[in-house]
Amino acid sequence: MIVGLATPMFDLNGNMTLPIDPAKSEFLNLSQRISRSDTLAGGAVIKTRGYFETNRIIQVVTQLNKEDEDKLLYIFKNYPYLFFSAPDGYYMVAIENIRKEENKITLKILIKEKCHE
Repeated sequence: MIVGLATPMFDLNGNMTLPIDPAKSEFLNLSQRISRSDTLAGGAVIKTRGYFETNRIIQVVTQLNKEDEDKLLYIFKNYPYLFFSAPDGYYMVAIENIRKEENKITLKILIKEKCHE
């Protein structure tokens, strides 16, 4: 499986495809906006505002050569928002962090908005 990253402005080094490890990557990490408050009577009040696409967190695990790794770090350091092409849609995202362990690179991606299809 392959995903794509692109900068919102034209940049010769601003787009790339990432071959991902589907066994270690997470695309379906869903949550709702919920708050819970304890009551004096020992119960709880739960308020839910429902599900929003922006609640999702995507984790991508990839393996890159040195040239592509440098390109990814350049994009991460110079662009706060990116376009992200995933199996289920096209998103405006922010990469929260990049972690490298042995020969695998893990990206934690936060969705800002889903782009219209």
